[in-house]
Amino acid sequence: MSLLSPLYLLGLLAIALPFILHRFSHHEPPQQSFPSTRFLEPTKPPATSKRKLKYWLLFLVRSLFLLALCMLFTQPFWHQDEDAQRASRQTLLIVDTSFSMQSGERWANAQSAIAEALDEVADGSAVQLYSYGNQLTQLTELTSDKGLVGNAAASLSAGFGHADYGQLMRRLNKIAAEASRPVQAVFITDAQRSSLPERVNSLLANRLQSFDIKTVGGGTDTNYFLAAQALSKDSVHLRASVTVGASASNQQAQVTKNIVLTINGNEVASRAVSLTPGEVKSVDFDQIPLPVGEQLTLQVAFAQGDDMPADDTVRVPVQGLSPVTVAMAAIDSKPPEQAPVFISTALESNGAASVDDLSSSLDSEARHAIVFAEFSNTAELPASVLEYVQSGGNALVIQNARGTSASSDDNAGSGLALIDQAHPLALGQISWFDLRFHDTQFLNTQVEDTALLALDTGTPVLIERRTENSGSLLMLN
Repeated sequence: MSLLSPLYLLGLLAIALPFILHRFSHHEPPQQSFPSTRFLEPTKPPATSKRKLKYWLLFLVRSLFLLALCMLFTQPFWHQDEDAQRASRQTLLIVDTSFSMQSGERWANAQSAIAEALDEVADGSAVQLYSYGNQLTQLTELTSDKGLVGNAAASLSAGFGHADYGQLMRRLNKIAAEASRPVQAVFITDAQRSSLPERVNSLLANRLQSFDIKTVGGGTDTNYFLAAQALSKDSVHLRASVTVGASASNQQAQVTKNIVLTINGNEVASRAVSLTPGEVKSVDFDQIPLPVGEQLTLQVAFAQGDDMPADDTVRVPVQGLSPVTVAMAAIDSKPPEQAPVFISTALESNGAASVDDLSSSLDSEARHAIVFAEFSNTAELPASVLEYVQSGGNALVIQNARGTSASSDDNAGSGLALIDQAHPLALGQISWFDLRFHDTQFLNTQVEDTALLALDTGTPVLIERRTENSGSLLMLN
């Protein structure tokens, strides 16, 4: 045992105070009236008087109180060897899977940092793996098997989320408060300045015993991104509004990026835009001649990409042309009565689409279709849907609910943990974090499937299957 403030041991001298009070306190004996002293023989008074310690229990209580008060100020603690201290802790290994981790060699460096962090965990110590994109997601249970954690980390990949370090620290602080042993956290991240919260005190996590940040690099500090809209009012000319931006970084130099617009593979316009880190500009292109066609797609891209090519190109439909015909079918499934009405109203509200009546087959000549079907595995999709997509059609397949109700332990629901912010559907421009999903069934996906939206439980919500030289297939859980 050691003392943090041993000088307070001098306070033990105060224990002498109750001893003095008990040992030398003088009590006058009670006087008694006596009728006469003449019959008493005179006695010689004693030369010394013997004093005895009285009230032992009271003396002991006072002494122990002073001893406890003194030890409280000295702050004693017991030594443990370093291995014992490490083994008694719970280690949380958090891996940043936000979009910026796709830059350059950052993800490869992160995998190396994971291996180093696991080597630093004492053998037999409990460790738990988490990923953090938009939300903190638990990937393993608390375990002493570092090999199991390493295998789970090897299957991770950087997503399209935007990290918020303040939200992360609040969540870790809650986990540490509920843990039965001291908690240390190791965070592997590229430490983006844009991920810092507005208030610095949001980063406080006083329940953690320690918090270690392993910073990974390997890419440029600035990422350039695009968003676009295209509109034609006369079906002859096009007006495009392009938003181009640069992420914040420590660099201050201005960079010129060339934006190229193409329709059906042919370049129709280009412009050079100068940007400084953290700047966002809106660029308009007017009077772009349109080729002949009912459904045209505008592609906007940087002439030269950066370390994160996922957001260097966007494709958007040209709005304002003739309404897009959308077929609607229920194949081996009966959707709720209000579902077709809701979809038709939503798509036809701005005049950009015309939705056919609900049918039981996909025999429409329309290039776009919405299909209701029952499936628990994306390999179980109706053959007619796959044939429709392979022939050039684009289908959104909605998994028809089976009428099950939310269980009692699903009251809180689940939030989204994966959002593909670089997808042309502009999913990143929608505020998803106030939404909760209840009774969402897990879908088994195929190798060629990509989850565009996924819950913090790992359940995919919106899945895309891309096929070459054919149409697009989206599956909504």
